[in-house]
Amino acid sequence: MERIVALARSRIGHSRYQLGSDPTLAPEIVDCSSFTQWAFEQIGVEIPRLSAEQALVATRVTRGNTRPGDLIFMEGRCYRHVPNLPPDHVGHVGIVAEDLTHFIHATHRPNGVHVGLISLIPPWRLRFFGRIEI
Repeated sequence: MERIVALARSRIGHSRYQLGSDPTLAPEIVDCSSFTQWAFEQIGVEIPRLSAEQALVATRVTRGNTRPGDLIFMEGRCYRHVPNLPPDHVGHVGIVAEDLTHFIHATHRPNGVHVGLISLIPPWRLRFFGRIEI
């Protein structure tokens, strides 16, 4: 899984964010889930395209059992005001970094891919951590 983290880090400041991006444009143009999909494809592991679909195939792990390369699933900010979404809706995904306190994800901020601090994710937004079995 260290390879996943290294691949993710290699795109910091080098990928442009576009919501709903075409996965064939990755890693140059990505959204959160095409970014994670691309990283796993580089090591020969296929995962679904959308963050909600990736959440369905990941094995849930507790915060204390996370490893580098695990996925972190959150509510997507753009979905906050959509009515009738289930309370556990997943709309954003990132990759847990090697120090287990940060995550690497693609977002609309400048430079697309960047590092975030897990402890700064509001509790209402954090859904769960998941592992893709390799």
